[in-house]
Amino acid sequence: MHRAGRDRRQLAQLKALSAETGIPLIAINDALYATPEQRPLADLLTCIREGTTIQKAGRLLAANAERHLKPAVEMARLFAEAPETLAEIPRLMALVEF
Repeated sequence: MHRAGRDRRQLAQLKALSAETGIPLIAINDALYATPEQRPLADLLTCIREGTTIQKAGRLLAANAERHLKPAVEMARLFAEAPETLAEIPRLMALVEF
């Protein structure tokens, strides 16, 4: 849910795919950094990886600073149309071992 204008349509498509395949959806944020203030660093790392400059990077960079870790309340708001995706998080975490 990157607030890029296509979130609702993409979520509807993923829900249909989940229903068709029986594979549950899980709410994720595809976080690249902990706080929105760290976006410039993420942009810089993108430029290094892509061998370009900030001035020339254009669409290689994220459209906004939404790829940060979000609290549970914000995730619930973002995924209000698919609360089942939030219920999958504890199930996944129960499978993770360090």
